[in-house]
Amino acid sequence: MKLLFLFIFSLFFLTVQSFAVANLIPATPEVLGKYTSEEVIINVVETASLESIPKGWEDRKKEERYLMGRELFPSSNFVEIDIAALPAYEITIRVKNSKSDDCTLIYVPEGGNSDINQSQKRAIVKIGAKYQSKDPKKIMLDLYEDLYTYLGFVFKKVDSIEIRGDYLLEDAKVYDQPALIRAAGEENIDLPEINISFDDRFYLDSMFSKKDPINIADTPEIKIDFTSRSGIRYRSAVLKIDEMEYNAAKGDFSLVVVKPQRNISPFEVDYAMYMLRITPDKELPFGEHELSFKVENAYGMIISREVFARVVSIPATIVGRPMVYPNPFNPSRDHEAKIQYKLSMATNIELAIFGVDGSVVSRKRFGLGQEGGKKGYNTVFWNGMTDAGMRVSNGIYSGVLIDKDENRILEKFLITIYQ
Repeated sequence: MKLLFLFIFSLFFLTVQSFAVANLIPATPEVLGKYTSEEVIINVVETASLESIPKGWEDRKKEERYLMGRELFPSSNFVEIDIAALPAYEITIRVKNSKSDDCTLIYVPEGGNSDINQSQKRAIVKIGAKYQSKDPKKIMLDLYEDLYTYLGFVFKKVDSIEIRGDYLLEDAKVYDQPALIRAAGEENIDLPEINISFDDRFYLDSMFSKKDPINIADTPEIKIDFTSRSGIRYRSAVLKIDEMEYNAAKGDFSLVVVKPQRNISPFEVDYAMYMLRITPDKELPFGEHELSFKVENAYGMIISREVFARVVSIPATIVGRPMVYPNPFNPSRDHEAKIQYKLSMATNIELAIFGVDGSVVSRKRFGLGQEGGKKGYNTVFWNGMTDAGMRVSNGIYSGVLIDKDENRILEKFLITIYQ
């Protein structure tokens, strides 16, 4: 009987001990991140194929290598990830360039500047504020764009993606352009309307065409802007005027203003504005011109707009009235009077000031495109002296702004001298 009792007790003790030990050992998390895990490595299945380097590639300028790389890889190396992350995680993307050099790009969810180490071919890119949510957040990255920007390499091949930290990872894939479009659904991709204006006059398809182009000056200010919910790779923008090409990657535009996307990646934008001021040394010849603008969206799709313009002789005008300050003007106290006016377009300007007897007291000339003869606001000065170096006497003097190219008076104004 004692032996039976000891056997039953031993069996019960072993069962309880086994149950306790089993509950002390944590369950092994699944490797693909369906559950929270310390570290998981995901090897990318689909990768962009390597291309041989074109002859003379290393001798080309940086912006030319960028454009060449974009031409060879216009829509590969996209990574799309659905991730629900706690405050600490990072995405490490390892790639190889065409020389099989290892390069690393690390994304971490913090603000601040990026940490770039050229010698180690490594960059840490901060992708925004810390993200903490149980709901998946979609991160879509263009690896070519980011790696080129931060490491200075081109012709990339994705080798692996590694996720570290506490996270819930739904999926990680590399897409080419057709796969990316299929995944998003072509009907869900926003194709923006591109707005183009010349000197603040909008080009409307209902009003202008190839047969009836918009009339513009030979040195116009061209503005292009648009908004897209599907993301814009603004450095890919190109404006072509006849055979002349202006490229955003080369810094050809006079001004570029962009607004980063909030929900996808800070390296794409959802608004872009490009401004090109044609300078007098590159003025457009009289006659008809064809302009085309192209830009690439986040899915590798080309968005374009074509417009037609005719350069005609449009005389410059003064917008509003010239302003003189101070007026009355005391040369002994004020030293200089400011004369401000706004030109509708750049031209050669002559400023003449006449005395009370109608004789010319002072004459100044301002060249095309320079202060006094540039498009927009101009500020010039008069010190109250004659061209012979004599101080003028009290009285009311009249000023005239003359367009020397057209040999006509644009506007008149008065200056009262009192000292």
